[in-house]
Amino acid sequence: MIRKKHADRLNHWVLDMIEWIPRLAGLQLLWFVSVLPLLTIGSASRAVIHVIYRYKMQEEGLHLFSSFFSEGYHSFKKYWKQDLLFSTYFWLLLIDSRIFHYQGGGVALSLMYATVILIFLSVIVFFYKVLLQLETSSKVTALLAFVQLFRFPKLVLVHFLGTIGLLVILSWLGPIYLFVLGMSVTIYFQVVLFLNKKRIA
Repeated sequence: MIRKKHADRLNHWVLDMIEWIPRLAGLQLLWFVSVLPLLTIGSASRAVIHVIYRYKMQEEGLHLFSSFFSEGYHSFKKYWKQDLLFSTYFWLLLIDSRIFHYQGGGVALSLMYATVILIFLSVIVFFYKVLLQLETSSKVTALLAFVQLFRFPKLVLVHFLGTIGLLVILSWLGPIYLFVLGMSVTIYFQVVLFLNKKRIA
């Protein structure tokens, strides 16, 4: 009975995901164009989170493109300092990981893997912070988001391993899938987990 229940949930999630693929491809394109300045990755990701969250909460009168640009503009206007800091931090970590990769050797590779793990955890905490702000309609610090997330080790594990699993699957299918759906699918996954966190935790 329990297995059937989990199988039904998984089936529902897969069908919902298939229905969302065209929207996610559109959001991915908007996100990609928006991050071309490199220092707007925080604002662009925040806008995608807002749009998916509002769609999942079944808010009426939402239009994909106009909602994205509206949320992106308001996000950058309100959180531009935080988002610029996060974008700079993210790119520096990414550059460091590539430097360690090219250096080679045991120590450099260990540092590379540590940096990659830090990138993933930082991104997940950022997503969780934005989602907590949407849920509570109040300001949430990165430290509070970190504490709230890590109160539930099982949830952290699902967020972390699920995100890596999705990106590996998309990479395995082909680089084009990662390009067309990578970030939007990742954010969609984070939103779904957040909305179902009580069941998972």
